[in-house]
Amino acid sequence: MCSFEWKAILASALVFVAVIDPDRGLTQSNSAEVDNPSWVSIIYEPPENSAFQDLYDLLRERHALESIQEILSPFRSPEALTIKTAERKAINAWYRREAFKPTVTVCYELLKHILGSLPNEDNRDGLTPADAAVGQFFFATLHEVGHAIFDILDVPMFGHEEDAADNFATYIMLQFSEGQAHRLIGGAAWSWRAYLGMRSKKEHA
Repeated sequence: MCSFEWKAILASALVFVAVIDPDRGLTQSNSAEVDNPSWVSIIYEPPENSAFQDLYDLLRERHALESIQEILSPFRSPEALTIKTAERKAINAWYRREAFKPTVTVCYELLKHILGSLPNEDNRDGLTPADAAVGQFFFATLHEVGHAIFDILDVPMFGHEEDAADNFATYIMLQFSEGQAHRLIGGAAWSWRAYLGMRSKKEHA
């Protein structure tokens, strides 16, 4: 996928991210809502590698993390959580405590890799490449937030924690309208299959 294509897909996907409201379907968030104090703090770390500059700029311009912050605002937590995008030389996202503070990190490397593995056309269910991009962004971020919630609230695990984090992310996405939930979850699954397919091809090349 060429640079122009993934930038166009990301731009349209992040428009979708910026206007989602779980109670009202699609609606534009105003600046007052975004600026309200929250238990979730967000950080866009500037990348050192110029290859991630466009991605960094688009995430900020489209208020991607502010949308996640707003979605999580109904939660009540005894500790603050930081969610950030950052360059870490790893195709990954994770939750850990940094200086004892709960922190979710989503790497630019992961986001760019997801965009590079996206399908080029709509699928037979009517999902678009933009649905795949935004669905995977939501799922990856909320999966790590699930780990954070389990840690902060000391939630007991009856099974695999990774499965529980997947279920947390899916449950949050199901709180949207039926149509939006279908696009988010279906898009995330479609994107993940494409990502695994690309990785498998590279490993066997």
